[in-house]
Amino acid sequence: MKRLLGACLFVALLGSLTSCRTASLSAVPNAEMAKAPTAITPFSRHAEFGQVKISPDGKYLAATKISEGKRALAFIDLQSMKFTFLLRPAGRSMVGNFYWVNNERVVVSLVQQHGYLATPINYGELYAVNADGAHGRIIFGYRAGEMQTGTHLKKGRRDFAWAEVVDVLPAEPRHILIKSTPMKGSGEKKPSAYKLEVYKGTKTLKAICPVVEGEFVTDEKGELRAVVSSDEENQTKVYLRNPEDRTWRELKTAEGFPPRTRPISFSARDQSMMVLAPGADGLEGLYRLNMETGQRTELFQSEVVEPHAVVTDPVTGQLVAVEHHPDYPAYAFVDEEHYLAKMLKSLLASFPNQHVHIDSLTAKGDRAVVLVYSDQNPGEFYLVDTQSLSAQHLLARRKWIKAEQMASVKPFKIQASDGLTLYGYLTLPPGTETSGLPMVVMPHGGPHGVRDYWGFDQEAQLLASQGFAVLQVNFRGSGGYGQNFLEAGYRHWGDRVQQDIIEATRFAIAQKIADPERVCIYGASFGAYSALQSAILAPDLFRCAVGYAGIYDLALMHREGDIQDNKSGRAYLRRSLGQDETELREKSPVYQAQRIQVPVLLIHGQQDERAPIEHAEALKNALAKLGRAHQWLVKSNEAHGFYDESNREEMYTTLLSFISDHTRIRK
Repeated sequence: MKRLLGACLFVALLGSLTSCRTASLSAVPNAEMAKAPTAITPFSRHAEFGQVKISPDGKYLAATKISEGKRALAFIDLQSMKFTFLLRPAGRSMVGNFYWVNNERVVVSLVQQHGYLATPINYGELYAVNADGAHGRIIFGYRAGEMQTGTHLKKGRRDFAWAEVVDVLPAEPRHILIKSTPMKGSGEKKPSAYKLEVYKGTKTLKAICPVVEGEFVTDEKGELRAVVSSDEENQTKVYLRNPEDRTWRELKTAEGFPPRTRPISFSARDQSMMVLAPGADGLEGLYRLNMETGQRTELFQSEVVEPHAVVTDPVTGQLVAVEHHPDYPAYAFVDEEHYLAKMLKSLLASFPNQHVHIDSLTAKGDRAVVLVYSDQNPGEFYLVDTQSLSAQHLLARRKWIKAEQMASVKPFKIQASDGLTLYGYLTLPPGTETSGLPMVVMPHGGPHGVRDYWGFDQEAQLLASQGFAVLQVNFRGSGGYGQNFLEAGYRHWGDRVQQDIIEATRFAIAQKIADPERVCIYGASFGAYSALQSAILAPDLFRCAVGYAGIYDLALMHREGDIQDNKSGRAYLRRSLGQDETELREKSPVYQAQRIQVPVLLIHGQQDERAPIEHAEALKNALAKLGRAHQWLVKSNEAHGFYDESNREEMYTTLLSFISDHTRIRK
C-alpha cells in the first residue's frame, strides 16, 4: 500500500498556508519520488513521516510529513484510511510540534528550520485547524491580528511574544494553557501563563512566572502548580504555587528534595510530584515526592543511564514504565499488571530484536499509535488495540529502505585511560568480514546533553553500505550518563573529550575490526571540531578528516553565532568552554593548522548561524597558506547542515569519494 500525499495544492483561506484535500493513500504518486535514484538517495532523503498522533476519540491521525522539502501536517481518516487535509505552511515556515486539543482540532507551532542539524526556531506562532481543514487560523503570534483573506473576521489579537503549549486541558476542549514570553522591551523578560481559546484566539491571564526563563508544571487537572528554572551556575530552582491565593514560593533544599531535583509532573490527587533527582555518581533517577511529608520514593534508578521517557496511564496519570537506553533500549516496568505494560511486553515479543515506543494514546487509552524500530528498521507506525492487542500497520518512516539489506549495530563499552567507562556503537557492513575493515569514526555533535543511541542512523548506514565500519562513542560530556559524566567534559573539549574518541578508535583497531591503515574521521557541528582536533592529537591514527558545519575557532564562539545571543547561552559557554583566550587558541584547529598532517574536507552552509562560516573560511585559509591538502564544499542557500535533498546528495557523494580515496578501499 502506498502512503503518499498528492500534489494538489491550493491557497487556503489564510492566504499564507497551502493545503491538500482528500486523497486516497494508494492513489496519488509523489513527485519527490520521480528523481532518478542513486546508491546514496535512500540515505540522503528526509524521512517521509515523523511524529504520528491519534485524536482523542481515535477517529483521526495527524502526522508530520515531508512535502516538497518542508515539514507539513497530514490528517488521515482512520476508517477510510484516506488523507483529509495537508497543512503546509508557506514561505520558510514549517510545522513544529502539534497537539490534539479535542476530537477535531489540532494546534500547531509554526517554526523555521535553519539547517538540517539545527533545532527549529520557534517564532511563537500557534496555528489551529480542524482535521478536515476547516476553521484554520493563527490563534497566537505576531500575525494573529491581521485580516483574513476573503472574510470580514479578524484572527486573534496580534501578540508580539513567543508561545509554547504547556497543557491541552482535556476537561476544557476549547482551551489550552500556553506560556507566553514577550518579544518587546529590554532586559530579561518573565513569561506569563494564559488560557487560550483555540477557535477565536482569545486569551485569559492565569499567572506570571516568578523568574526569567521558567518552565510551568501543571497537575492532572491542568492547574498551574510549579515553575522550574536554572540559574547561571546551572542549579535548579523550583517555585511552588499556592492554588488558593495563587502566590509563588521558592522550594529550598529540603528532605526529599536535594539540589538539582527537577519536577516533571504534579498530582493533585495525592499531593505529590514526580521528580528527576540525582543519585549515585550524579545519575538522575525517577522519584515520587510527597509534598506534605517530604518523603521520597524511588521509582527508577539505574547504575548506568538516566530515564529517557516515561509511560503513563492517559486517564489516571499513573506511572507504568520507564524507558532507558543503557546499550539497547529497554523498559523498567513499575506496574507489571497494567494494560499498557502488558501491551508493551506483547509487542516486544512480537517484534524481536526491535524496540517499541508509544507515540500517542486516545483519551480512554483504548487505542495507541506505536513506533517499531531497530538498528536496521528506520521505523514503522502501528495502530494497536490496547485490550485485544491486535496491531494494524499504518505508515513507514522510510519505506524505501530494505531492512534486511541494512547493517547491524552492536554496543560496546571500554575503560578510558583515566578509568571512566565509555559506551558506544559499532555499525558493521552487511555480508562482509568483520575484521580488517576500513572504518569511519563519527563523533556526535553537541557536545553536552547529546548522545548516540542504538537505532537506525542514516549516515552510519550510508557509510556501511559502501563497505565501511562506523564507530560512534559517547565521550565524556555526552548526555544521559549523569551530571558527573556530563561535567567531566566541561572545559575539556580539545583534550580529554578527544582522547575518549581516540581511545575508542584504538579499541576497534585492537579488536581487529578496523584496518589501522584505513581509518578516517568525520563529524558534524561539534563532531566536525572533534574530527579536526582528534586528527591533530593523533596524527598517525587517521588517514583523513572531514568537518561538516563545524566550529574550528573556540574563542570565536564567544563573539559569533547564535549561542552567545542570550543570557543562558553565554552562561553555557562560560561553564562548558571557558574564557581563557590562550587556552582556547591552543585547542582550536584554526590556530593549530600546522599540526594537521592529513587531507581535510570542509563542508559548510553560507547561512549557518550556529557555526558561522567564518570558522570554516579561517581554517580553509590557514590550510591554504601552509600548502596542506584540503577540499571545500560550500552552499550559499544552506545553514547548519544541508536541508535540500539535492545538496545532501552532492554532499554525501563528495564525502564518500573523499573518504574512499584516502582509505583505498579494495573492491
